Amino acid sequence: MKKSLKTVQGYPVVSSLYSLLLIAYLLCLVLVSDSGYASGYIGEYIREQLLASPFLDGALKSAQFLFSLVAIFVLVLVWDIQRFFRMRKLVKHNSNKLRKEIEDLWESKKHIQNKAHTYSGHADKLKLFISDKLLEYIEYDEKFLHFKSIAAEVRHNGVISYDIVVTLLEQLIAAEDDHKQKQAAQHSLDSMRYLWDLLDLSTADNIALHIANQLINAEEQYYQMMLEKENNSEVEKGALLPADFSSSHAIFSALLHLVHEPEAIKRTRADGEIPLNESNQSSWDFLDDQFRVQLTANKALLGNANHVRLIIENLLKNAQHFSRKVPFKQKSDRILLVSSEEEACIEFQVYNRGPQVLAENKQKLFQLGYSTRRTREHHGKGLGLFFVNEIIKGYEGQLLVENVDNESDSYSIRIGFKNGVVETQLVNVDVLDQKPCISNEDEISGSEASSSIRWSYPDAIESVEISSNKMAETCRFTSEEGIYKKTESYLQEPSLSDQGLIPPRWALDVQAKRGGNKTHNVIFNLLDISGVRFRIKLPTAEARLEGIEPSWNELID
Repeated sequence: MKKSLKTVQGYPVVSSLYSLLLIAYLLCLVLVSDSGYASGYIGEYIREQLLASPFLDGALKSAQFLFSLVAIFVLVLVWDIQRFFRMRKLVKHNSNKLRKEIEDLWESKKHIQNKAHTYSGHADKLKLFISDKLLEYIEYDEKFLHFKSIAAEVRHNGVISYDIVVTLLEQLIAAEDDHKQKQAAQHSLDSMRYLWDLLDLSTADNIALHIANQLINAEEQYYQMMLEKENNSEVEKGALLPADFSSSHAIFSALLHLVHEPEAIKRTRADGEIPLNESNQSSWDFLDDQFRVQLTANKALLGNANHVRLIIENLLKNAQHFSRKVPFKQKSDRILLVSSEEEACIEFQVYNRGPQVLAENKQKLFQLGYSTRRTREHHGKGLGLFFVNEIIKGYEGQLLVENVDNESDSYSIRIGFKNGVVETQLVNVDVLDQKPCISNEDEISGSEASSSIRWSYPDAIESVEISSNKMAETCRFTSEEGIYKKTESYLQEPSLSDQGLIPPRWALDVQAKRGGNKTHNVIFNLLDISGVRFRIKLPTAEARLEGIEPSWNELID
């Protein structure tokens, strides 16, 4: 039970009663004295009674007794005054407390009233929203049937138009002598086929089942091609439709429409449009201001190359969008695309430094209509990753999205000088607020956290070697001239491990003593690699033909 607050000042009862008693005693002393104040018959009578009473004997009439009474009165009066001021302070405190409670009560009442008005408005809006949605769902069946009829009409008319355009382009390619015109016609034909494949998937009732049926037909054609190669030394060109394709060719086609300078890709490939597995290249590397690509997969895939191209395009477009939303940019930031091969499958990995995916949203990413793009310029329709997931299901592959985090490590940096002396520097790396920072006690003081460290030397630098607990190999850097005579920068190469694609974790700058540099400097910079990584595994054509089922245990989330 809540204790009530005292807000009433008490009456000084003790001092009042004692003062009345003292006044009565003094009055009695006056009456028994011979001063003549007690005149008359009544006065004399009172005086005689008081004298006859034992109340006023000799000791009680003494000056000491009177002094004692006065002293006690003064003490009682002082105590009552202190009690009065103490109670006054308590009453004032309780009054302020009650006043504050009343004000808080009024404020709470006003807040509740405002809240009630707000929620009543929200409730009205919610009622309107629910009523609108109910009307939409009531008409859903009719709209769905209407859409299906439109899709069937589009497919019917699209097949006719597609056949006409493709036939004309093929005739133009066969009859054209000009190489540039032939390339332009071939590019138009490829674009038309890609458009038709998109339309074909968009109007399919079940994308995964539709692709699986196409793969069954491709397996039969691929088996016939293998039989022809075994029976004859050369297969007649065009005798059978190609049922396999190079994964790198699909990536090459996707990048041509996403990079800022498509000609830069063509210049890096001497074979032009020849797929990687038909050339003698062991790998294909590409680097620009957006992408860093490394393709080492040479095995072929079954089916339609445009389906893999659609997978890569959607992942790279998402990476382009979200890489612009990084809280802070780094000069070394790139969208990484790597393809590698195993015994029975080809793996594609796409990494970007975009915002990490929440655990509760990982499964929603591949749902139809779900999108995390909520900006004014870009509002996703939730189709890209849905198509990616359905295509991979049709290929009987695996798709995994992972968050990439910074990790602590310990680096050993060996610096070799021109005079033959070698110096080793140790750099310990910790993760603070999800960002890497150097934790060397001799380099970092107090609460400072830095991602860069510099060493200065008077002697010329000949070489630098970097190794760590998590690096598979030691990186060694030397100048082309043997001795560093100018500033050179190095970036760690991305690597593949069992955990997936590992982006560059550090960058190195070696500055020679020239110009504004008064010393030879080695600068070691840590890079923030927090981001998102997509991993895709698709069975190869040989694995499907021989019935080898890849193990996806390592990709289970």
